[in-house]
Amino acid sequence: MSDFRSIGDLSSSLRLRHLNARLKADAGRLGAELASGRAADMVRRTNGDLGRLNGFEHGLGMLKAYGTAASEFLTLASAMQTALGAVEHQAADTGATLVAASNTLTSASLGAGADAAREGFRAAVGALNTSIAGRALFAGRAFDTPALAGADTMLAELEGLTGGAADAGAVRAIVADYFDDPGGGFQTSGYLGSAETAGTRRISPTETARADILASDPALREVLKGLATAALAGGGGPSLDLSARADLLRGSGEALLTAVDGVVDLQAALGATEARVEAAEVASSAEASALETTRNAAIAADPYRTATELQNVEIQLEALYLATSRLSQMTLARYLR
Repeated sequence: MSDFRSIGDLSSSLRLRHLNARLKADAGRLGAELASGRAADMVRRTNGDLGRLNGFEHGLGMLKAYGTAASEFLTLASAMQTALGAVEHQAADTGATLVAASNTLTSASLGAGADAAREGFRAAVGALNTSIAGRALFAGRAFDTPALAGADTMLAELEGLTGGAADAGAVRAIVADYFDDPGGGFQTSGYLGSAETAGTRRISPTETARADILASDPALREVLKGLATAALAGGGGPSLDLSARADLLRGSGEALLTAVDGVVDLQAALGATEARVEAAEVASSAEASALETTRNAAIAADPYRTATELQNVEIQLEALYLATSRLSQMTLARYLR
């Protein structure tokens, strides 16, 4: 008889253990839902419609990708604006300096003007060789190479080409050929980037953007040409008298002041693209926020229902512990008889 009672006790003990494990699991699940506000069983919460939930996640992933593309574009565009601003500054300031220097026919004044142009050329080339995270900004698809050869390298080549020039007009013609001729030195060895502009970036389901300014852009070449021409008035290239040197500085200064407008146009066009990208970024952020709110509502656990169920489970656990304690006492009493 005692054997049958032992088997019965064992069966009751196993049932209680299983019930205890289930109630503990329910308590853990409900506690997690109450803390996170999200349902633990998504299949049950969505009535088996996981496709809708996957649609939310896909949409949020795409919007995040658009936001990243827009942010990266704006970072590059900001750096490009800074570089273009430096080039525009060199054109305006150096242009005014050259015009002023050309009015004084002294070797010192003309030499100072030529030196200013040389430094301006170096600064402009440096600005156009700007890179962000190892990516050249003005080299088109040639991301991993500087857009331009070194400033001193190009000036040395121009000094060699103009060494035999007899007057300012001849110097200007040679420099113009260097920068403007499709087969000239600038195209063959001065500009190191790609002829193809950087690709477009998709910034929304319906919009793309591109920053397609190359260091070989005509507006930028005009600035480089004006600075380089004036730099040749300082010696090392053609042997010119004071009058010819003054003529070279004056013509270059006036050309630089005119070239400012072209650089400003590039800045304005890039600025318009920046504004469009910023608007798309804001729209994507707002859409992502709305979609996330909808998704959270779809997977949210009802806090009142969850708290009520958790309380019921806790009551059942307390009752189970009490029953287990009584069963243990009864089993011990039987054993002692």
